[in-house]
This record gives sequence, C-alpha cells and structure tokens, in this order.
Amino acid sequence: MDYYTIGFLYNKGYVDLPRGAVRIQCQDANILKNIKKTMGKGSIHGDILRIYDKVIAEKISYYRSLDVAAIPPKELYNFVRGYFDAHGCVYIRQNKYAQVTMTLQRNVVYYIQNILIFNGIESIVKPLKSSYQLTIAKKAAIAKFRTFIYHDSVCRMESKYFRLFSV
Repeated sequence: MDYYTIGFLYNKGYVDLPRGAVRIQCQDANILKNIKKTMGKGSIHGDILRIYDKVIAEKISYYRSLDVAAIPPKELYNFVRGYFDAHGCVYIRQNKYAQVTMTLQRNVVYYIQNILIFNGIESIVKPLKSSYQLTIAKKAAIAKFRTFIYHDSVCRMESKYFRLFSV
C-alpha cells in the first residue's frame, strides 16, 4: 500500500473487521479510483468505494494504528498529502486572508507539526474537544507546504490542489 493511501485512510472510512468490509466516502472520483487500484479490488457507487475482503480490511486496520514515526522519511510528504486530502481544508477569505487547516488525532498532531517544522513550514496547534487542529496561516508557510506535499504527487485531490495554488 502506498503512503498517500495510508495517510488518506489513517482516520477515514469505515472498517468492519468481522465481516471484512471497508467503506470509503470521497467526492473526488479519482481518489476512489486510485484507492481501488491500490487495493486491487472494490466497487464504486456514487462517491462511495466498498471493498469486501478480510485481508484488505485487516491491512487497513493495521495501517490505521501505525506509529507515524515508522513512515520512511522519503515518504512523509505522501502521507501528509493523503492526510490533508482526507482531513484538511483551505480557507480563502476575499483574496485577503488564507489558511490551511488539518484536524488530527492527539497521537499524530505534534509529529506532523515536527515534520512541517523540519521542512521550514510554520504552523500552530490548537486543541479542540476531541481532536487537534493544525493551522498554517502565513503566505510563505502555505507556499512551502504546497511545495512540500505536491513536489512529486501522482494522486491528489484536485479541488484542494487548485485552491492551494490560488493562494
């Protein structure tokens, strides 16, 4: 499984281990097609990918509990891009103000922030009720983030890609 897909599925979708069923919802059909191709099976109906395979369900469940520190450094940008596509937003207000946010789990938020710091990307972490929000607000930091996650991208959510490049 590629690290973009691992990042995308890290906390997204529904996995029923006893039945071996996986359900992933995404409005970008290309993302669903890419995940289906990566998994080697599944059926897409509307904006939902369904996979009925116990081995794949177990594999996805395993990768969801993966320690982010185990991801090879050369694959971190793929993981972050996948996570951003699943759990991130680009806010643009009247072409004056822009920010990038991601909602993250506690066990991941500071690790992702450290990856960004290592790549020269300034961000802020704010606790929410049951998760954390990582925010990138400065234009220079957003430009570096854009370069970091898209420098060699094969799969990406086009709507977020174009919004990031409009900042």
